[in-house]
Amino acid sequence: MLSQSTPGFQCADVQTEFISLNYYSERLSFTPMVIGIIKGLGKRFDTEIDVYQSASKNSSQSHDSLTIVNKSKCPFQRFLKIGVKIGDFTN
Repeated sequence: MLSQSTPGFQCADVQTEFISLNYYSERLSFTPMVIGIIKGLGKRFDTEIDVYQSASKNSSQSHDSLTIVNKSKCPFQRFLKIGVKIGDFTN
């Protein structure tokens, strides 16, 4: 039997245009699957979204950070594709 702990999620910021989601897991390389599940949920609930990994788990950060963008509501959508962070516009 595997003794892995359950992954966790925490919403770091919730806005009309986007959600910043922190993903905590001991499992390596599961973030692409989580991104796919979130995209699938968007399709299931007929909501056009994009999901970007905005930060990776490393020695100084205990989690991966994801940004979920509601494409119909986000005026910054075109900038996200080139790697500009939403915080650059909202601060």
